[in-house]
Amino acid sequence: MSIVKMKKLTLVGLVKDKDKLFDAIIKSKAVQLYDVDDIQEDSKKVSSDREKLLEQLTDIQSVVEYVCTEVKAYNADNKSTKNFHKVELERPTVSRPFVEMSYQQFVDMYSDYQPLLQHAQTVKQMRDKRIELTVELNKLNQQLSKLQLYRNLRHPTGYYCDTASSFVRLGTVPLSSLSMLKQLSAQYELSSITELDRDSDFALVVVVAHRSQQQFIEQLSSTGFATSTIKSDVLPSVEISLVNKQIEYTNKQIAECVQKIVDCAPYVRQWEILTDYLELQIKKRVAYDGMQRTETTFVLQGYYPVTDEQKIMSLIADVSDDVVVYTDEVAKDEEAPTLVKNNKLVSNFEQVTNMYTPPKYHEVDPNPMMSFFYFIIFGLMVADMGYGLILLLAGVIGRLAIKQDTGTRRLLSLFGVCGVAAIGVGALYGSALSYPLYTGVLPDPSKYPTTTMVICLLFGIVHLMAGILLSAVKQWRNKEYVGAICVSGMWLLFFGGLFAFVLQAALQFMDYPQFNSIVLPSLVGTIGMYTMIGSLVIIVLCAGYNRKGFGNKLIAGFGSIYGILNYFGDVMSYIRIFGLMLSSAMMGVVINDMANMVAGNGVVGMMLSFVLLAFAHLFNLVIGVLGVYIHDGRLQYVEFFGKFYEGDGQLFVPFGSDMKHTLITDK
Repeated sequence: MSIVKMKKLTLVGLVKDKDKLFDAIIKSKAVQLYDVDDIQEDSKKVSSDREKLLEQLTDIQSVVEYVCTEVKAYNADNKSTKNFHKVELERPTVSRPFVEMSYQQFVDMYSDYQPLLQHAQTVKQMRDKRIELTVELNKLNQQLSKLQLYRNLRHPTGYYCDTASSFVRLGTVPLSSLSMLKQLSAQYELSSITELDRDSDFALVVVVAHRSQQQFIEQLSSTGFATSTIKSDVLPSVEISLVNKQIEYTNKQIAECVQKIVDCAPYVRQWEILTDYLELQIKKRVAYDGMQRTETTFVLQGYYPVTDEQKIMSLIADVSDDVVVYTDEVAKDEEAPTLVKNNKLVSNFEQVTNMYTPPKYHEVDPNPMMSFFYFIIFGLMVADMGYGLILLLAGVIGRLAIKQDTGTRRLLSLFGVCGVAAIGVGALYGSALSYPLYTGVLPDPSKYPTTTMVICLLFGIVHLMAGILLSAVKQWRNKEYVGAICVSGMWLLFFGGLFAFVLQAALQFMDYPQFNSIVLPSLVGTIGMYTMIGSLVIIVLCAGYNRKGFGNKLIAGFGSIYGILNYFGDVMSYIRIFGLMLSSAMMGVVINDMANMVAGNGVVGMMLSFVLLAFAHLFNLVIGVLGVYIHDGRLQYVEFFGKFYEGDGQLFVPFGSDMKHTLITDK
C-alpha cells in the first residue's frame, strides 16, 4: 500500500518501426511518455498529416452531435404519425459506457476508415443542402405571405398601370390610415380610391387620378400608402398556387435530406469510436513531433512502473531487434508521475485525495490513514443504521450493475463502504431511520448536545495527531531529525496531553448516564496539563532549529506559540460533525412524526404514510450525504492534509489509455 516505484524508459528505434513501437507502448498500458513541453523547442517538427487528422476529428465530432440532435427531433416530430418506427441510436449504457475490444481489434477496425468518412461527408452535404433549402423555404413563405392580400385580385398586378390620361397605383395602406387616405382623395376632384381586399392589418387599394392631380400622387406616401412591389403577369391566385407548389416541393426535399441524415444513425457509435482512433493518431503525431530524431531514428522517453517492466520489454522486443532500450532510476530530486496501489478497501478513497490533488511521487501515500478517518467521520455524520444500509445496498448494486470502472461506480463504491461505518455508528446510537430502537452506547445528540460535541472534539484531536504523526515521518525521511522529534514529536505530546486533560475534565461534567461510571483520576488531567506545558517549552526552544542566528531562532521559537491558535481553530472545526449529525437526525424525526400523523387515517393513510417515509427519508439521505461528502472532505483537506501533505502530483496516465468511448481489454 504505497506509491509505486517508477523507472525512466529511453528507447531508440528506427523511424520505420515507430507506429509498431507506439502500438506496443499502448498495448502495455504501462508507459507514460514525457510531456512534449519537456522537449527542446528546436527538436520539434510538425507532422504533415496532423492538421488533416485534426480536421477529420473535428468533422466527425460535429457530425455525431448533429445526427444525434436530428434523430431526437425526427422522433419527436413523427411520434404521432401512423406506422412510424422510432429511429434508435446505439448509445452507451450505464452498465457498460465503453465499447470493449482488444487493441488489435481497435486498430484493425479503423485501419481503413474512409467509408465512415464518406458517410460523414454525406451527412455534411445533406446538412448544407438542408440549410440552403431552409433559406429558400423562408423566402417562399415570405413571398406567399405578401401574396395573400392579393389572392382575390381579378387581374394580374401588371394590369394596374398608368394610362395616357391618368395615374394608376396599386398598393397597400394600414387600416388605421385608410380614412386619412380617403380624406386626402376627397380634396382632389379627379381622383378615386377603391378598396379591393383587406386583412387584419392592411387594405389593398387601387388609386386612380387624372394626370393633372400629380400633387395627390406625391402625397400618397404621407398617409402610409405603399405602392405594390409584386409584379406578376398572371393572376395572384395562380401565383399563390405556384408558390405553394414550390413550398411543397422544397419541404419534400428537406424531408429527404432529414431522412438521409437519420438513416446514418447506425454509424454514430462507430463514429464515436473513430474519434478515439483519430485522437490517438493525433497524440502519436504530437508525441513524435516532440521527440529528438534524425531521418532514420527517433528517441522515445517515458516513465513506467517497475512491476510492469518485463511486460513492456517483451512487447518492445516483439516489434523489432533494431531497438535499443535504456532504463534508469528516478532521482530523489526528480518528479515522476504518481501511481498509487492500495488494497480494495483503501482504493475506494483514492478519489477523495485525487479530487483535492494527487500526492507527489516522493511523498508518503496519505490514503491508508486518510481513508480510516474519512470512513469514521462519514459514519459519525450519518450515524443511522437505516441510512447506512441504504448506502451499503447502493454500493453493492453499483458494483454489480456497472461492469466497467467509471466515476459513478467508484463514487457508489465509496458510499457503500462508508455505509458500513454509518451502520456501525448508528448501532452505537441505537437509531434506524431516526427511530430510536434501543438505548445506545453513545448519547442522543438532540438530548445530550454537550456530550456529543465533546466526543467530536476529542475525535478531532486524534485526527490532528495523525496528521502531525505523518508530518514527523516526512521530516524523518528527509533527515530532519530535530524537527521530527523536537517539533512534530512535541506537538504530538501536546495534543496527547490535551486529549487527556479534556477527557478527564469532561467526564466530570457529562450528564449522560452511560458515562457516569467512567471516572478518571485527577492525576490524568494534571499529567496532561504538564505534558502540554513541557512540550510547548521544547517547541519554543527547537522551532528555529533550521534557522541561522540566535535572534532568528528565538523569533521562530516564540512564533511557534502562535500555532496554538491555528490548532485551536482546527479542533473547533470538528463541531461540524455534530452539526451534520444533528441536522440529519432531527429532519428524520420530523419526517417520522409527519408520517405518524398521516398514518392515523385508515388504509389510505397507511399507504400515504409509507410513500412519505420512503421519499422523504430518501431525500433527507441524499441531501445529508451531499453535505457529508463535502464536509468530510474538507476536514481531510484542511485539518489533516494541512499538517503534512504537499500534493500537486501528476497522476500516472499510460499513453493511449484515456479514450472516451473505447476500453482496450489487453491485459
